[in-house]
Amino acid sequence: MRAWRPYRDEYLDEMLRLEGRRGQSDICGMCRITEGRYRCCEQECFGTGSVCRACCINLHRRNPLHWIEEWNGSFFQHQSLQGLGLCMQLGHELGSTCPCSSPASKDFAVLHSNGIHNVSVDFSSWWPATPTDPQTATMFPLLHLFHTLNCQGKVPAFDMYKVLLRTIHQWRHLKKCKHAGRGHDPTGVQGTSLGELALECSACPHPGRNMPEVLEIEEVKRWLYTLFIALDANYHARNAVISSDEQDPPLSDGWGYFVEKGPYLEHLRKFVSQEEISTCSGFAAMFLANIKNVCGLRTTRVVGCTCARHGIWQKRGFGNLQRGERHCNIDRVVVQALNDVEVEVVISYDIICQWGVHFWERMAEFPDDTRLKLTQDAIIMCMPKFHLWAHKPQCHARFSFNYVCGSGQMHGETIKENWADSNKASAQTKMMGPGARQDTLDDIFGFHNYRIMESFGEYAALSLGVR
Repeated sequence: MRAWRPYRDEYLDEMLRLEGRRGQSDICGMCRITEGRYRCCEQECFGTGSVCRACCINLHRRNPLHWIEEWNGSFFQHQSLQGLGLCMQLGHELGSTCPCSSPASKDFAVLHSNGIHNVSVDFSSWWPATPTDPQTATMFPLLHLFHTLNCQGKVPAFDMYKVLLRTIHQWRHLKKCKHAGRGHDPTGVQGTSLGELALECSACPHPGRNMPEVLEIEEVKRWLYTLFIALDANYHARNAVISSDEQDPPLSDGWGYFVEKGPYLEHLRKFVSQEEISTCSGFAAMFLANIKNVCGLRTTRVVGCTCARHGIWQKRGFGNLQRGERHCNIDRVVVQALNDVEVEVVISYDIICQWGVHFWERMAEFPDDTRLKLTQDAIIMCMPKFHLWAHKPQCHARFSFNYVCGSGQMHGETIKENWADSNKASAQTKMMGPGARQDTLDDIFGFHNYRIMESFGEYAALSLGVR
């Protein structure tokens, strides 16, 4: 990966060039008469360029399951051959028509090795899902591919395994850079700033973007713009001692959801002998914090940070834990996650009564350039409602959401729901090298954020009773 790093900008430029017309003529490359607005995405049609609608249909009568893109004046958008008007006559020679054709369902779906297609067909080498009025079919090539890989594909699959992993590692990285607009920035990929590749929650308060500047807000209304943060560690996100940072470095270190590794580890070296002592109930988070020998593991778990209202992972809100939930790890992650925050913050953490009690004393020992910018008055510490009753009685009123102005029915357990989703990848990331694991988790967290934010409109309409 270190050898590939200098070529990232060239790869990204080429990816962006392929998104447009690449300097091609607007005229159809086949008939040379009408405007060419369509192009094929499949390798079998490589080099055909843009063609008109009629030529596109003629080119694909033998390949009706190719994916098509249409130029809308600004970019290429997905289009189907069915949308262009292609109809397949099955059971006859190419170009011939059946005098007794029977059209299939308008929603006839075909499963192929390159995806699932909706096609227009007249009832073949398509395997019907049911013998009676079929609406779904599977292509023979897909069945053959699956049968081969399933029965004897282990050898060729493993032969390509390392190449595939290296390629997808680079692909993930470039896609994140592309989505963040780095390909259009004069400084290129190398000019990416910390946290720039992360998707921020568009519904949380951002001064000057979706709310007034902080200084313009009346004191009595500031609670309306409070940021709610949930903090927690995930015991499933382990990482075995495989490869090394030298052989497998992260390609976007600190640019996404994980804190920058170098400064993070340098900070932890100052607290090697720090012991955590619990003065509340006997929680595993505190008991396991001092366990030193975890055989074969580089990382025992991760600590993560999410907005407690919407479940969006925070940029620079993740850090690897080498032992347990030690205060030095949590402190650094919180400082990085809240580094750009200007509004008041409510932090939810299941052992807040232990971590938060001396937080500001520890913060005073931080170097000025790494210290939290928010003042003590701007941060309120709470405990998730489900965990609250497992604590001693003196914690109940002190850390309850019920006594925080503007918290509404906030429960603070949103991050647990997020872990349930990311834990599905824990088995594969456990056996990855450190760089591949970090970039993979960054990508998974980003996909999670995108999927949640995509549903904001529907969620808001439901909350407001708008149908």
